[in-house]
Formats: sequence, C-alpha cells, structure tokens
Amino acid sequence: MGAVMGEFRVKEFPRVKAGLVTEEECLLQFSEGINEAASGSNSVTLEHFYDYYSDLSGGIPSDDWFVYMMENTWGICEDEEKNFNMFLDSLERLFIVKAKEVAKGNEIEEKAMARIFKFFDVDGSGELDKEEFAMAMNRFGMPLKQHEIDGFFRRYDEDGGGEISFDELVNRVCSAGHVTGGGTTTLDPPYDSLRTSDM
Repeated sequence: MGAVMGEFRVKEFPRVKAGLVTEEECLLQFSEGINEAASGSNSVTLEHFYDYYSDLSGGIPSDDWFVYMMENTWGICEDEEKNFNMFLDSLERLFIVKAKEVAKGNEIEEKAMARIFKFFDVDGSGELDKEEFAMAMNRFGMPLKQHEIDGFFRRYDEDGGGEISFDELVNRVCSAGHVTGGGTTTLDPPYDSLRTSDM
C-alpha cells in the first residue's frame, strides 16, 4: 500500500491544482478508496487498481478528463511514442529556423546546416557521433537533453552504428515538409517541452 501511495502525485491531481480539495483531503480520499478496492488487503494488485478506477469512473466527466487525470497523477502518457515523435518533428522545424538564422548571405538552410555539421566532423567522415551532434546543435542555439539526442539517433541512425550521416540528416529534415516555397520556413506554434526527464 505504501508503495502505491508513494507514487501518487497528489500535487499534480487536477482537483488539487485547481484548489478544489487540499492535498490531505485528496490523499485521504484515494487511500480510503484504494483500501476499499483492495478489501483491506495490505498489498494492492493491478486488479484492485482497476476496480478502484472502475468505481471512480461514474464521477468522471469525460474520457479526456480521465486521461488528463491519469497522466498528471501517475506521470504516464497515453501515447508516449507518438508524443515523442511529435516532439522530434517540432525540433526539426526549430532546427530549420535556427539554420536560417545562422545562414550567411544568400545561403539556404540546407547549406548552413551542412557547413556547421562539417565543422564538428573532426575526422572528416561525413558522420557525427552523439557528442559531435550535441556540439553542433549547441552551435545552432539548440542545446538538447540526452533523451532528445537519443531520439534523433533512433530516428536517423538506421543501422544503429552510433553515428549519423549529416548529409542524410539534412536532406531528410529539409524534405520532411517543413520547408516550402523555395526555402520559406514555416514553424508551428511553440510546442511544450516533453515532461520526460533525462534517463
């Protein structure tokens, strides 16, 4: 029971955040409810957990609210992979904007990206490892967290060799529909950073 209570993020519970109940009241309600679902057992099984939320569902206004509550209270995500890919897409769009900012004269985004990547390609191999990639992204004004760098490599390091070809990266980012009309850059409204913490 204590382990479950320890994972319950009471400060993030929507009704607590809205000031409708206190943290103490929320914890007491959850404790009593999960105890009832567990029929007084000292341990809480997955079945008890399901029973608790099944009983609770009658008072939940909508499926969306339920998902919001679960994501906040337990730190889970309905579709983490989809959200992470959306986050990488947003980084790619920002990458293009930053490349436009550092472009010299009439240089287009692709050329600016390739020029900076080549600078950090110390051995001239045409590929960057994670450390070189991180340094290059810092040069673009985009310091990335380790899980974001890992995400880029999962997307572009197709053979799993630990390096990505910057020519392939530039070509794929710039052909992904982010750049249109002869180099005009479009950027969606700002995308909130992932809540994922560095592993």
